[in-house]
Amino acid sequence: MLIFYYFSAMKQTTYLLLVLLGSLMGCDKAAIDAQLQEDIAAIEQDIAKRNLSAFEDDDAHFFYRHEVNIYNGIFPARNSGIRLVVNYDAEMLDGTVLHSSSVNPDTIPLDRAVIGWKLAAKHLNIGDKMQLWLPSNLAYGSDGNEWVPPNTPLYFNIELVDIHPHF
Repeated sequence: MLIFYYFSAMKQTTYLLLVLLGSLMGCDKAAIDAQLQEDIAAIEQDIAKRNLSAFEDDDAHFFYRHEVNIYNGIFPARNSGIRLVVNYDAEMLDGTVLHSSSVNPDTIPLDRAVIGWKLAAKHLNIGDKMQLWLPSNLAYGSDGNEWVPPNTPLYFNIELVDIHPHF
């Protein structure tokens, strides 16, 4: 009888822990959803401030404007094992410049890029240009980094110069 009571109490404790964990996860999901909505509102405001229009990716909620180089439709950047050679500017939506490589292109391993770059790269061919707005969850997230505060949506102006290795 004592063994049955012990397992019954363990089941109740386990159940209560699962309920508590589920409610905590629900709070996290609510906070994540609220942050995403805040980021989207800030991005839409930035796009309007720049007097532009942009497409929204319905699945990932990044925004972009794409200038296609119709003369150079070489290899779409879809393989995560590649390196992108890009000219790009990166800014916070308040205008703080984080990076500018307009003179010398940077080489970025796609598998080390922020999630938003990985998602947007599939739309680029060599020679294409893209303006890209990323909500914080597709940039540096709730942790941020030494240059970007937590929960900061970002703006990028990207030109895909080349892709390495060539296949």
